[in-house]
Amino acid sequence: MCRRGGFRAIVEAYRRIDKGGEEVAEQGSQRTAADGGIDLAEVARLVAAIEHDLARLPPGAGNVQALRDEVAALKRILDSAAPGAGPVSHRLRNIHSMLQEALDTVVEDAIKGADYVRRIGGMLGM
Repeated sequence: MCRRGGFRAIVEAYRRIDKGGEEVAEQGSQRTAADGGIDLAEVARLVAAIEHDLARLPPGAGNVQALRDEVAALKRILDSAAPGAGPVSHRLRNIHSMLQEALDTVVEDAIKGADYVRRIGGMLGM
């Protein structure tokens, strides 16, 4: 999340994971009807990437602990003998919502910050 495009990349990865059928099948994914169309290998890679990014954030930054807990729960599901599509999809949706909220906050803060920079620049004749 700290690296360039972090939130956006995670949201896009979620969209790729949760797409149905043909487009993903054409990419050679090993999905089956039993897993509900979710590429579990892609989910596992995404979980590893999110864990890596979360580890770089200071404790108490935003709602990081709740996101860490959700990612850990998804990882436990993936590590089980037969991860079901329902629980995986549910956790992915929770993570997606949390990240979308965080992204919205970042955008709002950036807009607010840009306004402050503009106003201060105006005061300084810049």
